[in-house]
Amino acid sequence: MKLKSKLINLYALLLSILAYTLDKSVFGLETLGNGLTTYNDAVVQGAYQQQMVISYDTNVYEDVEPYSKTMALLSKFGTETTDSNPKRGFQKTMPKSVFTLKADISIVEPSANNTVNVKLGYKEKDNLIKNQTCIFSFTSTGSGFTNEAIIIDKFPAIEDGEGGLGAIAGDYYIQIKPYDPTEKFGIANNTTISKDTTFIKFKATSYPDSSTSDTPPSWGEEVIENFYTFIKFPYAYNDLVASMNLYDKKGLKWRKDRDARIVFNGMKEDEFLFGGKVYYKPVTDSRDAASTQKSKMKGLIRSVKVGGSPAVVGYDGVLTTFADAHEEMMWALADPKIHENKRMVFCDQAYQKYWTDQKTSKPGVELAPNDSYGIPGITTVYTGYGNLELDLVVNDRISEWQRLITGNDRNSPFALACIPYKIKIYNFKDHEDRLYTEIQARDSTDHKSEYRCAFTWLGFNINTAAFGLIYKT
Repeated sequence: MKLKSKLINLYALLLSILAYTLDKSVFGLETLGNGLTTYNDAVVQGAYQQQMVISYDTNVYEDVEPYSKTMALLSKFGTETTDSNPKRGFQKTMPKSVFTLKADISIVEPSANNTVNVKLGYKEKDNLIKNQTCIFSFTSTGSGFTNEAIIIDKFPAIEDGEGGLGAIAGDYYIQIKPYDPTEKFGIANNTTISKDTTFIKFKATSYPDSSTSDTPPSWGEEVIENFYTFIKFPYAYNDLVASMNLYDKKGLKWRKDRDARIVFNGMKEDEFLFGGKVYYKPVTDSRDAASTQKSKMKGLIRSVKVGGSPAVVGYDGVLTTFADAHEEMMWALADPKIHENKRMVFCDQAYQKYWTDQKTSKPGVELAPNDSYGIPGITTVYTGYGNLELDLVVNDRISEWQRLITGNDRNSPFALACIPYKIKIYNFKDHEDRLYTEIQARDSTDHKSEYRCAFTWLGFNINTAAFGLIYKT
């Protein structure tokens, strides 16, 4: 009897192990369970490209479809809730070490230890301090001249034809003197230092013992904003059709909810990527339907295109080739001033093919699969441009859009590069992704449901090489 009991227990144990194993490997329309927590786990289990559904009431897995890959990836870097429209935020400060002059410097016949006014970009001097040493890119040729200077003032009241007086001009100017007071700053007598000359901050001179602090900055932070967008996707099915025994065992509602979710995610993706100009119409009279509050979120592509980044380049394929434009973009992205050597790149299939071809023709280019984001299909490119790396994410919506606007030209690559943590997605309070069910009229034989959400996003430092874009004009 004891042997029989042990055999029964062993048999039960084997059955439980078999059931557990089968449950982990079932595809079809079954729900993955037993601790499967990431997309990468799904790939390991062999479940990728199979039909999978994870319950929406858990936070262990996000059903990522090709039509919403961009937002799914960016959401992994964190989302927040907002209750304001427009959503406003403070621009993030990026450390700078290399600066470019925004105006010529006229040097006539200076004496030793001459004072020079230097115009920079808007509030770029926030990255500098008094008594800091700067080395300029020009070579001094005149006797007693030097290209090494020390900052003596960050708040000079300088009359500037472009900026006006005082605080306005003070947003742009610093004053410098030669580091060695026996020398003269400049190239030579009667030689102008042209704008676009660069300099690098080098070191800070030691302050004397018991010295006081310098005057702190007193300006306000730069504010950025975007409006929210409100998206709805209704769908319905007839109760007569639902009663027919033609569908999977989970029922027609489950199937419709899943399919609608895919479409809904695609609508959000389209709005996020391709949204146009911002517009906003406040309510003026609640009795007038035409005056209902409206808003339009500016999309990612348009924001980067007009944002002022030096890594945004266009090409027409005639006067400017893709290869030339791409070279310009890559060196801009590799700018050491950004202090970040990796970009996530949302691109079409043609752009990925370009790098595949480069691997065989350009020394230093390497491609490797990347599963660190938990989503398969991402390729890391070691570009050969310094230590710059690109994580390529082929987006089907971008591929479709690019072929549409180029007349199905498969030799016109498109790519948008970003530092993903510079993008923050905000869900409007109490309007996160939600499914409203049974909203049909009381006498209707349909079962109507609707997905709804309101969201927006902010992009920080879009005017820098943290972002890049290459597109056909």
